[in-house]
Amino acid sequence: MSSAYFLLCLSHDPAVITGKYQTPEQALDELESGIEGHSDCDLVIGRISGSLIEVGCPPTHLQHPDRRPCLAHSCTVWADADLLRLLTVVGGTYDGAVREAADAHAFRHWSAQRLHRLRVELGTDR
Repeated sequence: MSSAYFLLCLSHDPAVITGKYQTPEQALDELESGIEGHSDCDLVIGRISGSLIEVGCPPTHLQHPDRRPCLAHSCTVWADADLLRLLTVVGGTYDGAVREAADAHAFRHWSAQRLHRLRVELGTDR
């Protein structure tokens, strides 16, 4: 099964899927051109092949300057969907050491709020 790429708007709860692209570069081009109705939104790229496979946080210069949800980066930062599912579970733990380790690694781009809004695509809303 081949993959398709979608823009996921994380300013909605739960996330809203918009557009369908053959490559991540096409999705980035569309993002750079502007997405009608989502000009002020937190948008990421999702790769779907049957289910969500990975999610890409686009380069900082393509994010709305007042709503940058992560640290600055010059290229798309990809995360495996399984890692994001794991981070969702870890985010709910009360073990401080486990949360600290997760925060240091992945919450640079994948805050608890972003993960929560991706819950339907990640399948963690069950």
